[in-house]
Amino acid sequence: MALCKVCQNVPFSSLPEAPGPRVNLHYIVDDRELIRLLFGSPDGAPVGFPWHPSLEALAIAAQTGCPICVVVQGLACRWMERYQAGQSTSWKEFSRDHDDNPHGRMMWLTKRSGGSDGFTVFVSKPRRGIDAALVLGGVSFSVEPGSPLATTISARPFQPDSGSLQCLDVAAAWLTNCHEKHQLCSNQDSILPARILDLNTTIKLIEPAAGTKGRYACLSHCWGPDLPFSTTRESYDSRKAGISISELPRTFSDAIQLARHIGIRYLWIDSLCIFQEDLEEWGRESARVVSVYSEAYVVIAAGHARASNAGCFHTREPRTTSVADIPNIGQVKLESVWASDERNILSKEFPTEPLSSRAWALQERVLAKRIIHYNTRQMYFECNHGIVSEDGCQNNRRLCDLSIVRAGNGTSQDLRQVWHRLLWHLGQRHLTKPTDKLPSMSGLANIFQQTTKGQYVAGLWANELIHELAWQGLGLKDREPESYTEYTGPSWSWASYKGIAAISDPPLLRWKDISTLESWHVELRDVNSPFGEVKSASIRVRGPFAELEHAEKPTTDHDIRLKKAGLTPLPCFRTKLSRAVECLQVAFDDESAKAGKRWRDWTIYVLILGCTMERPSASESEQVTAQVSSYYGLVVARMHEHSELRRVGWGPLDAEEGNSLVGDENSWQTVTLV
Repeated sequence: MALCKVCQNVPFSSLPEAPGPRVNLHYIVDDRELIRLLFGSPDGAPVGFPWHPSLEALAIAAQTGCPICVVVQGLACRWMERYQAGQSTSWKEFSRDHDDNPHGRMMWLTKRSGGSDGFTVFVSKPRRGIDAALVLGGVSFSVEPGSPLATTISARPFQPDSGSLQCLDVAAAWLTNCHEKHQLCSNQDSILPARILDLNTTIKLIEPAAGTKGRYACLSHCWGPDLPFSTTRESYDSRKAGISISELPRTFSDAIQLARHIGIRYLWIDSLCIFQEDLEEWGRESARVVSVYSEAYVVIAAGHARASNAGCFHTREPRTTSVADIPNIGQVKLESVWASDERNILSKEFPTEPLSSRAWALQERVLAKRIIHYNTRQMYFECNHGIVSEDGCQNNRRLCDLSIVRAGNGTSQDLRQVWHRLLWHLGQRHLTKPTDKLPSMSGLANIFQQTTKGQYVAGLWANELIHELAWQGLGLKDREPESYTEYTGPSWSWASYKGIAAISDPPLLRWKDISTLESWHVELRDVNSPFGEVKSASIRVRGPFAELEHAEKPTTDHDIRLKKAGLTPLPCFRTKLSRAVECLQVAFDDESAKAGKRWRDWTIYVLILGCTMERPSASESEQVTAQVSSYYGLVVARMHEHSELRRVGWGPLDAEEGNSLVGDENSWQTVTLV
């Protein structure tokens, strides 16, 4: 079918960039598929190239058979279905200031993220100089391998079965392109692990001679509730004799099929290559897992699979498609793209994938040279040159790039930011054994220690310890943000917290220590694992320290809305130096402590760790004294009389009250935290 008159006038080969700089991103009705972008712009400034004046006009054009409008109309219908389904959530209480109904608003087109072939669709309504644009979705352009456009359009038509020959060829092409063109990705053969599967003819477990080199793949996967097909000392001889592919769970057999297709002879799978039910073996070999994933030629990540029987390959959700002859481009296949798919590329996260919820898989991903992700909706390829999706979207940065850490050429601030990003991602993931919180980061901590030569203190670094104590517990959507019941680390370490422990150093501000670290003590569970589990830990810190008393405050409109949404407002406290009209709002790490008001039985204190300083603007003289923006108050408590001090939360102090406490000699104390 021919393009409608509106689409005939769109310069698809030269669309404007997507809006920016972005101020913020929100998920409408708490749905990751429904994205609202806020970005600075003069009132009425265009979001991109003007397209249809409304969704209603789009629907009329789709009825005429315009292939472009048909695909976007499919996106619009599904967007509205999810939007209407989400209206009953408690999130609605805090969305009333935004009118997110897209009907009757102008539609705009921009380039896709990373210069991918196709376009992104926005629905926009300017408001007070900040434009709020709803991301309806995108459309990708793809062509068959034999098309004359195949050299300029990288995406290939979507195949529902990710294990099809066409998809296997896509994975092979990614690897070939990386091997031949990517200077940052090593192509040298590596020393094979102590045990590995040989896929040459029959499948068997072998022990290569020491120093044997070759190319091998690793499997990154969720085990599921039960131990997958494995090797024990008793079954070792039979594994060496040969393994029938019919014995293996689907994820294992799929990984073997892919490895053979891309020409990789050896495959490492944790449950098969490390003796299970053997603590001595596990303790020794698990310490080598870092090098196993780091040295693999490629890691195969079964992102969508919740257990080893789910497979790497699966049938994906079909996409709305059509074929069109695009002016100045040629004949291409059009395929719908969900907004969250492009967002995943921008953020480099895959937050809804089961494998992304597994803490141990974070190390496996960031350590790998190359990864092929088999995710729910499509495949992705990730290496040191970035990420590319099956539908052609791309980003030239990978998740938590470790290149500056490995090379040792980053500044201390650069290294600190990488470490903090890793902790952020770890906080979003789950552990079967809570006591694995520190061990799941042990390989990465080891790499950082080799570069920085720093001392590791139960998850924190001694030379940055005061700043790293200033984390904020942000919780998780699917569980209460509270500390573990089992001992996973001291109260002042992120290792004791279930959710996201964010340590921020905002670009417009800079951190300054106020308190000082006097000493620390850490008792390891295993002296041979300096980055693993700890039995106990404590620190002595000197700084401005004051007792807090509960302060009643008038109920605000925000408090009322919180209660309507089923949330508890933050409790308020005062120090002896607080002004009558001000109070300190405390964010307790344990949500149940706030909701149940257990804190009323505690003796609570605040310790000022440091402050954030406003950076002078470029127009100001370098001699201008930086001003304190706010102070970070570490909130600690004695649960019972004579009990030890433990971290229970944090709260910001304004500059005036913080200055008073810092300047009061009697406020300075040395305290021990456990």
